[in-house]
Amino acid sequence: MMVFSRHPVLQAQRLSLPWPPEPGVMGMPRTAREFTVDAPGGPLRVISLHLECFLQRQRMAQVERLRALPALLAGDFNMLPGSPEHQRLLAPFSDGTQPWRDCWRLARPGRRHAPTVGLHDHHPDASTPFTFDYVFASADLAGRVARVRVDASEQGSSHQALLVELDWGA
Repeated sequence: MMVFSRHPVLQAQRLSLPWPPEPGVMGMPRTAREFTVDAPGGPLRVISLHLECFLQRQRMAQVERLRALPALLAGDFNMLPGSPEHQRLLAPFSDGTQPWRDCWRLARPGRRHAPTVGLHDHHPDASTPFTFDYVFASADLAGRVARVRVDASEQGSSHQALLVELDWGA
């Protein structure tokens, strides 16, 4: 996982994500990396992550933890658009807090998510390309999302980079 910024990084830290036990299954602990960037509109919190791959219960617990953080969330979420975890991450909060927003939907309303996995896998048994990578914005940043695109040219990973541009105004 990488985060690139044209603005200085003020702080970086590691966040532990929930890892509830699953009987008979060995999983692995998941963490997120939090970066505070000196953005033109003030300090910007960016969280880079890789959620649990196989166990939905663990992934859902990790989503619950992320719902409490105001920031940009970016990474491999290991969930399809419209999955229960995706829907939960975007669900309204009971206390009236504005929900997370999917940056792809903000920048490209009505357009299907572009695939981010499997674009360059030409193996005969390969599956159809699909989406597992996202950037989500907290409500206070949603109005600043200007552009989102998948960099389909790179072939160094099974996942493609997702590029998001924020508009900080004049």
